[in-house]
Amino acid sequence: MRSIYYLRGVNVIEGYADQIDVLRALLGRYPEFADKLPNAPFPRHMTFTGSGLDFVRSVRNSFAHGSASFPYPEDVGHWCGNASEEPHVIGTSTTIVLLSMQMMMLRHYSGADLDVCVLCDEDGIREDAKLDLVLNKLHTGFQLPMVEL
Repeated sequence: MRSIYYLRGVNVIEGYADQIDVLRALLGRYPEFADKLPNAPFPRHMTFTGSGLDFVRSVRNSFAHGSASFPYPEDVGHWCGNASEEPHVIGTSTTIVLLSMQMMMLRHYSGADLDVCVLCDEDGIREDAKLDLVLNKLHTGFQLPMVEL
């Protein structure tokens, strides 16, 4: 709960809203979990940046306490080998947690004038970059721009 509150002071990073949209679309198949993803207006302790983490926390607690389980395919009371959406829900939830961790690090290091050494190419040439730039781009897979220091 503290992490969700802590995320109130963070700007949304690239890709987070897209992952929430993907999760919302996947949850159309799982109505028992769909109501766990908060919508605006959010409670006072949360903003959009904490909504995904709140969802993951809530679903995790449901599984941990035994009140939830992923459903089997329709009309089947056992596993039948059919493809399911569960891995996509789990993967998207994991991505949301990782993006939330990046946003928490951005908030924690906000205003700090820190440079980090990042790998820029296959040749092993390293370049210094500002920490906030690295944290904003870490998940995108794009090469960081060269920064003059």
